[in-house]
Amino acid sequence: MPISRRVPLLLLAVALATRWLALGNPILHVDEQYYLAVGRAWAAGRLPYVDLWDRKPIGLFLIYRLVGALPLMVSIWAYQLLALASAWATALIAAAMAGRSGLARTGAVAGVLYLVWIVLAEGQGGQSPVFYNLFVAAAFLLVLEDGRSPGLTAPRALAAMLLIGLAMQIKTSVVFEGIFLGCWIVWRRWRLGSGWGQVLALAAAMVTLALLPTALAAYGYDAIDHWHDWWFANVESIAHRQPDPAAEQIGNLVGLIALISPLVAMAVVALIRARKVPLVARQLLAGWLAVSCLAVLGFGSWFDHYALPIMVPASIAAAGLFESRARRWPVIALVVAAIGGQALLIEKLCRRGTAAAFDRVVQAVGEGPGCLFVYNGDPMLYAAVRRCTLTRFQFPTHLTRARENGAIGVDQAAELARVLALKPAVIVDTGPFRGELPDRRRQLQRALARGYYPSARVAEGFTTITVYRRTP
Repeated sequence: MPISRRVPLLLLAVALATRWLALGNPILHVDEQYYLAVGRAWAAGRLPYVDLWDRKPIGLFLIYRLVGALPLMVSIWAYQLLALASAWATALIAAAMAGRSGLARTGAVAGVLYLVWIVLAEGQGGQSPVFYNLFVAAAFLLVLEDGRSPGLTAPRALAAMLLIGLAMQIKTSVVFEGIFLGCWIVWRRWRLGSGWGQVLALAAAMVTLALLPTALAAYGYDAIDHWHDWWFANVESIAHRQPDPAAEQIGNLVGLIALISPLVAMAVVALIRARKVPLVARQLLAGWLAVSCLAVLGFGSWFDHYALPIMVPASIAAAGLFESRARRWPVIALVVAAIGGQALLIEKLCRRGTAAAFDRVVQAVGEGPGCLFVYNGDPMLYAAVRRCTLTRFQFPTHLTRARENGAIGVDQAAELARVLALKPAVIVDTGPFRGELPDRRRQLQRALARGYYPSARVAEGFTTITVYRRTP
């Protein structure tokens, strides 16, 4: 069933309402700060993996590169509005899938569920799943069969796998959903009567298209003699990361499950009860939901935003419960999630700080001369002040956190020693943190004792930012 013309406006209103408190804040999340810092540096001529290091695929940095040449505050608003548009478009696809499959009359509730729930898991800004969920959802929409439209065609299958390939260049973990979708298409084409020769030819073409964006990225770096930089960041470094302490991982997992379990539970119940929905549609949604859950559980670390991919199929499926007579509890769950999401946003603004607090830190750091080194703090500072930098490892914990030791391509201690030996004019620190290697902290303290003084201490949310300057 097609969605109503009013649904896009309704979902746009929900997207704005759920994210309004976050818009314009430069320090929503440390990840987004760094993505924008890399995007701005790339716009200024510095290259990801070569001049600034991270292991995220190039597509994510390309999104931030699109807004990186704009003035800082404009670029902050631009990436957040781009993320809002992406979340809104994903919600529209969720609504379309819920309606087409027969789970809901209009499908609007699926989009509302998605927009409400992602705010609970750091989806209020530009985390990578906010962008790649759009490509993945569009891929699944292309292959959804509702029993009325023509069966799954080869052009739709090929387009879907190209979308998966693009999503993989925003976050590599999409590969699990891509494998499931590819296997699903092969199985369906065979069930629809295609011969094995046709099926194998289609499978080969799908694999080629899915890998094409990654191959183009690799070729681009090889063409400028930086193949190894690309390969190590995108492939090898992932395998070299150390696991977080067990207690931290378990705590993260418990929190993640608490966030996602109500929505997943509603989705499972809805799929079980949806006997009027074509079996093939139910199977696709159930498989997608299961694979997205297994991919998150098998990934480790389990930060809140890792749950964001689960929320697309879960929202689509859960919409079916709102069509039943016993919809009281699903409605209550949605209302509680909406209120809880806004309460979490307020809590994060208090805990992490606001644009005004960040401005005070920027003023304390000041412009040049002299280089800036953020030992721990906001990587957005690199984009906000006109100071030179001394290392390509500008996401602070890459040089200090235990799980990154041996996983960044250089020796942590040696790189930190090199940076401190260059005597940066300003060093920014927030004090000891969970997961920090004690040896890195001692390296910093020795350097500070030899020639720095605290020129400012600024409260940024619940954190105190200390700005150290070279002793005259």
